Amino acid sequence: MKHRGDLAFAAFFLLVLAAIVGVLVRVNMGPAKPKEPDIQVMPFPAEMVPFPWAGQLWPQALVKVPVWSAEDSRYHPLASLDRTHILVQEIDGSTGAFSLLRLDTTTNTTTRLGEMPKTKDLTGHQILAARVDARSIVWYLTAATAGGATHQGEFWLMPRLGTEAAGKATLLATIDDVPADIAPRFAITDETIVWSSANGLRRIPLSGGDDEEFPGTMGLHLQDWPWASRDAGVVNVLTGEAHLFPKLTQVTLGCGPRWCVGKDHGSRVVVQSTDGKRYARLPAWVTAPLGLVSQRYLLLRTTPPANNPAGSRAPSSIAYDLDTGQVGTLMTKWGNAPVLGDGGVNLGLGDGLAYWASPDRATHPPKSDAKRQLVDSAAAFAMAHQGADAFFGVPEKFWLLNFAALGS
Repeated sequence: MKHRGDLAFAAFFLLVLAAIVGVLVRVNMGPAKPKEPDIQVMPFPAEMVPFPWAGQLWPQALVKVPVWSAEDSRYHPLASLDRTHILVQEIDGSTGAFSLLRLDTTTNTTTRLGEMPKTKDLTGHQILAARVDARSIVWYLTAATAGGATHQGEFWLMPRLGTEAAGKATLLATIDDVPADIAPRFAITDETIVWSSANGLRRIPLSGGDDEEFPGTMGLHLQDWPWASRDAGVVNVLTGEAHLFPKLTQVTLGCGPRWCVGKDHGSRVVVQSTDGKRYARLPAWVTAPLGLVSQRYLLLRTTPPANNPAGSRAPSSIAYDLDTGQVGTLMTKWGNAPVLGDGGVNLGLGDGLAYWASPDRATHPPKSDAKRQLVDSAAAFAMAHQGADAFFGVPEKFWLLNFAALGS
């Protein structure tokens, strides 16, 4: 029989032991670790299949527009203006002069906005990109210097309708020794144009003056303003907010407040949301990202694998809606006869739009020297490679996907 003192000591011992264990448990647990964000793998087809055509998925945004004027001057789509209007460069079929037009995609009628001057003593002028805001139109072109050994880049500004200087183009900035066929990323801000250079971002006032370095942007590459990239991360150059993307070897395009797109160590296209919660590694038949529109629609180049289920409907370019997971075919590998230039063999891209050749072909002989030369060169190519008729490869109309018509 235990004494009352023994029982009291045993109870005291158990209380002490419980207290010690409680202390040890609390010490060993340490502070609670923050929960890792759940990563959602985004849906994307593993196999290339006959995806719905863009006109089925987005009928309100797909239109057919002319490639040529009534006089056979060439139209080059540059940018979306709104749901039913686009900005077009007209290249005169006889003189080669450039003009800027607004094209109504509901009627295919045009309004002339102004002339697009060419700098004297330069040759081979080509407009590579354009941006538009409520007040201004800005375009970037390249041209060859004397002898064609190097190329010069130029930023031009034209105020929009409703301003005193509307329709008058002004040369804002020149850049020496640039690639002939590549435009730097650029954006129109409230008072400046900002673009990527070899050493960071540069800017120039819309009112004119000298261009200068954008402070604190050394080593950055402009993406979707005001976001810029370095290595596998992006930073907002106005606020300093930053995001890292360790799964991406390099950020290649379209990084902004919602998404970044790049390639991983296996050269596969990767999509990552900026909050780290959504991720997709696209299959090997997706070979390159072409553009990210409105931080939602990802345009992709594709290469059909051997014996793929899509057969003759295999796409050569697609649009991937990152919000809904829908995938739509733009161009097919065998669906249209090859054509020359942007919008033909390759998908044509502008700011907020994509375009490609429709099956429509000419119903009358060429009216301009430029079109006649194009038809002749296409005919020579056709005889050498396909044996098709003389109008092979010269589109009369483009299919054009205007993303402004899709809303946000």
